[in-house]
This record gives sequence, structure tokens and C-alpha cells, in this order.
Amino acid sequence: MGIYVSSYAVRIEDLEKAIGSNDNHLYEEVSKVFDGDFGVKVNMALKDLIFNQPLHNHSADFYQYALEALCSYLGEGLHYRCDLKVGVTTDIVDNIFKSDFGLNVDIVETLISPQREQEFFSRLPISHDQCVCSGILDRSNLLSLQSQFTKIRITDSLLETLEASLNEEERNGTICSETSDKAEGYSLIADIKAHISYCVKSGFDLASFAY
Repeated sequence: MGIYVSSYAVRIEDLEKAIGSNDNHLYEEVSKVFDGDFGVKVNMALKDLIFNQPLHNHSADFYQYALEALCSYLGEGLHYRCDLKVGVTTDIVDNIFKSDFGLNVDIVETLISPQREQEFFSRLPISHDQCVCSGILDRSNLLSLQSQFTKIRITDSLLETLEASLNEEERNGTICSETSDKAEGYSLIADIKAHISYCVKSGFDLASFAY
């Protein structure tokens, strides 16, 4: 159990065009992803978004799932080699940012920021018991982060060395939390940096969801 972050490379303008587009083909294609009772509720929320229907506060989480489905359909899922788990690996990442690279970065606040609202995010309903949160980094946000992260140098060779050290400790039954944290944290930071670079290079924005 826990809260995990997933991310997508998607263009804000594509999301803006999709929401309120009355595009039945889009609805039919995206709604194929879901089934069962959960799927019915998400597809109802998806229909509200695409066909510009009134939105309901009691369905806040389902609109977030529907928005994530649109991001997946219109963009690309971005893979993390380790789980980006809020309060666990995100804390490890934050600590490494500060201790090893001198950066004060709160990765959850960076990826999932209620203050950084795009027009379509601000239209989504919010409820006090909402379980799903989202955020988006546009090109200016991504360029700013890319500039901050220039001091980060994490090579594949370094990641392989950290993984080998962890594997050796596992074989010997002497796993050190510092070794485990560094292996996970460095791979996640490398992924985050790579996702940002990919989005900048390919003209994408970066959307993330936590639940």
C-alpha cells in the first residue's frame, strides 16, 4: 500500500483540445481502457470532460483517473526503474538531491503542485477526501529544472556499480540501508532527469499523478 507517482509526456495543447471537444471517437478509444464498476465511474467522468458536461465534486478522483487516461492516450507513459513512492523513495530522492548535489528539491511538490495550475486542471473539481492528485510541468518549468539539474552526473556505469554493491550485500545477508537508498535514489533521479530532457527535446510537457 502507499501513494505512488506516475508520469506522462503529453502536450498541454492536446489535452486542452480534447477536453470539451465533443469527440466521440476519442471517448470510445480512451474508454476501452476501463471495465467493471470502477471503469463505469471513470468513463462517466471521461464523458463529462470530453463532452463539456457539468463536473461533480463527489467524483473528483474519477476525473483525475480520466485525465490520466487522456494523458496516456494522447502522450507517452514515462517509466521509473524503481517505485516513486510518496514519503518513502521520494524522501530518499530529496535527501540525495541535497546531500550529494546541493539542491533543495521537494520532488513531490515539484511534480504534483496544486499551486501550478493549468486552465484544465483548475476546472477539475476538488473534494476534501480526494485521494488522487495531479500536476503538470510546462516547457518553462522543465527548462528551469533542466538548468538546475546540469550539476547532476549519473552515468549508467555508476548505476551498475551501485546495483552490484546492493546485490553483493543481499547475497551476503548484510544489506545496508545507505547502499539500498543510494541505489534506488540515484536511479530515480537519473530517470527524472532523463524524463525532463526527453520532454524538452521532444516538445512535450510532463504530467504526473499520485495515488
